[in-house]
Amino acid sequence: MASFCWECCSESVEKKQGDFIFDPPANIPGGVITIPNAIWEECGICGECVLPPELLKRLDEVRLERLERGLT
Repeated sequence: MASFCWECCSESVEKKQGDFIFDPPANIPGGVITIPNAIWEECGICGECVLPPELLKRLDEVRLERLERGLT
């Protein structure tokens, strides 16, 4: 069952599972971040993503690790 999208007001938000791919801003070195075996919700109309706390934590851990190592 789809739920409501707060961005485009459609009822097209579906649960997704798999590799979550995030293209961080330029100030985060190392290029694209891929989080394997992630779970999130995504609108099929506008692409808006709703990330659960666990996925946000994993992304933040990768971000901090990259900033500490100064990857380029």
